[in-house]
Amino acid sequence: MGVQVPSSAPLFNLFWSIMAHILILRTKQNDELTAVMARAIVDVLNANGHTYDEILVPSIKDLPISLNMLAESLNYEASICVSSIIKNEHEDTKLHYQEVIRCIYDYSTYFGHLVGQCITYHENSMVEPKGLSNYAREVGANVCELIKTIRDINSMDSSGYGGNIKHN
Repeated sequence: MGVQVPSSAPLFNLFWSIMAHILILRTKQNDELTAVMARAIVDVLNANGHTYDEILVPSIKDLPISLNMLAESLNYEASICVSSIIKNEHEDTKLHYQEVIRCIYDYSTYFGHLVGQCITYHENSMVEPKGLSNYAREVGANVCELIKTIRDINSMDSSGYGGNIKHN
């Protein structure tokens, strides 16, 4: 059992308001594209005072099971999946892309674990790195903002909200 620190402790509040530990799951598939996106996400996480672990998985098909296994460790407040798919890499590329997006969404919803999806689908291999980087920064910023929002909601004193609503 961990040490309990009162929420009124200034250092605890400072730590809680700044640092989150985030899992970045990145595919080796199209490594040059996913590396650009991962670097942009890391820049955003560092700018927001968060720490991260980056783990490489072989392909997009491996993201859902890897996410499930790693996030269950409860070491991460959020996860970000990073992958880039190019049409016709495999016969069923579009199907894998759609299925993985659905699986990650279902996982996030069912387990209440925040998962950012920085997964792109391209018609050809002519991809603009600046566009990928901007997209990844936006995903990273959204995850950071959601962490802050979730923490704000969890720290609310519910007695001050909702009028005469009674909680179980």
